[in-house]
Amino acid sequence: MAADLLADQIRSIETAGRVVPEARVLALRDALFALVLQDLGAAASHQTALLKLCDSPNVDAAGAVLLHRALGEMFVFLGRTKDADTHFRVAVERASEIDRPDLFGRAVVGWVHVLGLLGREPEARRWAASGRKALTALDDVEYLAKLAINEGNLAYHEGAFRVAAKLYRTAAAHFARSGADAYTSLQVKVNEAIALTQLGSFDAARRVFGEVEDEAERHELHYIVAHARFNRAELERILGRYREALADLESASEIFEKAEAIDLRASAERTRSELLLELGLPEDAAIIAAGSARAFQAEGMKQDAGISHVIAARASRLAGDVALVEASLRSGRECLDGHPLELAELRLENVLLDLEVGAFDAARDELEQLERSEHSGTLFAERLTLARIRLEMDTGRLDTAEARAQRRMRSRRPLRLTHRMDLYRLAGGIALRSGNPGRASRRWTRASVDLEAYRRLLPNATLRGAGFGQKLDVYLDLMRLELERTRPRVDRLLSWSEAARARLLKDRLRKDGQRDLDRFAAERWQLSQLLVRLETERGDPRVSRELEVEITRKEAALAAKLRTVADADSTPQARPESQEFTSFIGEDEVCVSYFCLPPRVVAFVLSRQTLDCIPLETPLAEIDDSIDRFRFQLDNAAAGGWYRGADTLPGRSLDRSLHQLYEALLAPLEQYLRGAKRLLVVPHRRLHQVPFECFFAVHEPLRQLVVSRVPALQVLGNRGRTRRNIDSVTVLGLNHPDLRSIPIEVDRVAASGGGGRCHATADLTRDAVLGSLEASGALHIATHARFREQNPAFSHFLCNDGAVFVDDLDRVRARSGFVFLSACETGRVAGVRGDELVSVAHSFLSAGVNRLVATRWAVDDEATLEFVGRFYEHLWSERSPDPAVALHDAMISSSDSGRHLFEWGGFSAFDA
Repeated sequence: MAADLLADQIRSIETAGRVVPEARVLALRDALFALVLQDLGAAASHQTALLKLCDSPNVDAAGAVLLHRALGEMFVFLGRTKDADTHFRVAVERASEIDRPDLFGRAVVGWVHVLGLLGREPEARRWAASGRKALTALDDVEYLAKLAINEGNLAYHEGAFRVAAKLYRTAAAHFARSGADAYTSLQVKVNEAIALTQLGSFDAARRVFGEVEDEAERHELHYIVAHARFNRAELERILGRYREALADLESASEIFEKAEAIDLRASAERTRSELLLELGLPEDAAIIAAGSARAFQAEGMKQDAGISHVIAARASRLAGDVALVEASLRSGRECLDGHPLELAELRLENVLLDLEVGAFDAARDELEQLERSEHSGTLFAERLTLARIRLEMDTGRLDTAEARAQRRMRSRRPLRLTHRMDLYRLAGGIALRSGNPGRASRRWTRASVDLEAYRRLLPNATLRGAGFGQKLDVYLDLMRLELERTRPRVDRLLSWSEAARARLLKDRLRKDGQRDLDRFAAERWQLSQLLVRLETERGDPRVSRELEVEITRKEAALAAKLRTVADADSTPQARPESQEFTSFIGEDEVCVSYFCLPPRVVAFVLSRQTLDCIPLETPLAEIDDSIDRFRFQLDNAAAGGWYRGADTLPGRSLDRSLHQLYEALLAPLEQYLRGAKRLLVVPHRRLHQVPFECFFAVHEPLRQLVVSRVPALQVLGNRGRTRRNIDSVTVLGLNHPDLRSIPIEVDRVAASGGGGRCHATADLTRDAVLGSLEASGALHIATHARFREQNPAFSHFLCNDGAVFVDDLDRVRARSGFVFLSACETGRVAGVRGDELVSVAHSFLSAGVNRLVATRWAVDDEATLEFVGRFYEHLWSERSPDPAVALHDAMISSSDSGRHLFEWGGFSAFDA
């Protein structure tokens, strides 16, 4: 054992009774280093004994130098850089005093590394020159190589990437001469590739990374493979190759975790936060970057901690959390004192924060100082340029802003895709403020092309949805600009509105690829078991709270892993022309596609004869208020049961909010609805929460209008091609002691229709659901469901053996033409940017189900039993059963029988 060997070595020197040979001290140093690598805590426990040996009469001056150097190396691993500095300094001074150039040069190598960690670069360079002279005279190529690495690190952290790459190549050459093992030489080549990446020599960097990985795999050096992939992820990120970057990071992280490499794991987390930031997930990025900063600080790595704080500040700024930005900048400044390059990044973040809050004078002063300083990082320079253009635009210096933007747009120097997108969006804003809307439109159109190119780089539909939602303002800019025209072109507006909505669902509907979720099966099963237990423990508030915390933690961890899984090919799909949209609509149908374009809502009205765009007069803020009041009374109804009263204040408030929503959203369009029998509604963002189906309760003529919801106009084309008749229904029900109404519901549905149309089973398992979707003509699922507002991707419904999550259906190619989801909130959607439709209902639609009934709020069990019975009574009364018509008729009959809107109005029919 290494610990026993070190203890024996210390004891043998302590009891020697004479000066021991230098070889004995070298053997002790080797034993200490072996224990450091094996058990750092055990090695640290011997520091007192080692310090005593430094002054022991049994150790001569040369031995003391070796011991101080060994202690310095141990303290580096412990993160105690000040202690390491002390011992390396003593080693260097004593080696010089006894005129031992070999010991002097080798001690200097370690001290240069420590001085670099402490930010004392000038001092490090002076001692490096002295050490190099001594080692060169001795032709000590191994330590010349190590010194070149440390000098390369100094140059790298100062931004001198070309110098760093040259020094790393020098180190590799020295190692080759010395006959060093593959591990050491390959580690140096990784450093060279990193420097080439920062220098912008991307092809050369990729070539070096590839050489390292191939050779490391031949030698089974898995740690080096991980190191190469981890650093190559940064190269791929810079180039916008996010699929490859995520794959490299995932592979490297697994190896680092097994090796318990805390600092490298923190580095991987920091890189992951940068990726998430690039992908449009600033909230997640801020949390992860702050976590990596804490890990680095715990290891005593202040500079790395400071870099993580800068990333956290950037992410918090994009997430709109000014307080967190300021806190991160304060922490970062404390960590980066004496590190000018990283401090410059922090100062630029401060500039961008000043621009956000309108502190233009402070932003200008800081920018001018940054522009006068020398920084060789090309990405930093680009961000600096964009900040300057924005400052000039925001302060009204439009000619200067235009000149700077023109100069960069005309430059032949390559521009990172996301930076180019930002540049053209800024340039469009400059043109609009300068009174040139035509130029603004052309520039924003170019930015939209880059946005689509950026989106195609992202590795899976979830990430594409999130990243796109953060960057879709360019489409909103184009729509606002078009609406300002005397005669806006409806076809353009409609095309842009479709480009900016429901992209996640559209990607998944294409089914070009499948997500490989099998490797996460264990974590998903554990999460489903916790959800089942949560429903069982609802009566115990303490246990419920503890389970909620654990579930949220597991969801966050699993969501991070799922983001690395590639799925559908992101090749662009041509959007139909507006004439094609109208051809998808039936003779007696009218489609209204809403689009939230703050501060207003735009309604597109489509029929066989009509294509029109109507900006609604009611401001979006007022519509949001009405939705909030309506939802508030629904929540009160679920909690208190006021809806059972004949005439209540909450009931009148709910009716008033419903009437306000009708007046704002549908009353202005009544002229288009005359003669129509069916209304297809395409909601957007929070408008998914509007009860369009219930408007007949406040406007009698709408009793004749069947309402269906459509996720996007583009999916209307599927209706004629994939519509399947409803001949029979498979009924699946959950067995749960607290949900006693479900067996009754299963029996009632099974008894409906006659002639064996319904086949009931209580075997509601995950396999039964997925298998029935692929085999059955129609499916009725009676269960319990939850919408996870904080993490909609983990919305789910319960089965007898766990839960089905929304992405469990990604791999299903459903043959079911109709599904009835009889459970709470299966149709509820989060109103997120980009209108990404993440819900249980929409997961069925993306799996290929083209007609569906689901619920938008928590429904009453007793009322649901009655309503489901009414629905199937109307469904089977039709020669060609139509779920939307049956739902509408069931709503009318429920309302006429005195049932309150809360009891029947939460159901919706979906078409896809």
